[in-house]
Amino acid sequence: MSNSIEEILRNFAKTMVDDRGRIYVPKAFRERLAIKEEDEVYIKLEEDHLKVYTAKFVSKETYTKH
Repeated sequence: MSNSIEEILRNFAKTMVDDRGRIYVPKAFRERLAIKEEDEVYIKLEEDHLKVYTAKFVSKETYTKH
């Protein structure tokens, strides 16, 4: 079953990159992930997209893999 582009994009939020390369994370996303100003996040370059991870997630993954 293939999804239409409209169905796929319902799970995304469109945002902008500013002139300094910063990506705006929508407030609803920040609230859900408990990201606050000055929090560290990690980005990972995949083949054709970026993945963004909270520091809390990275820390949890580090400790659960040992």
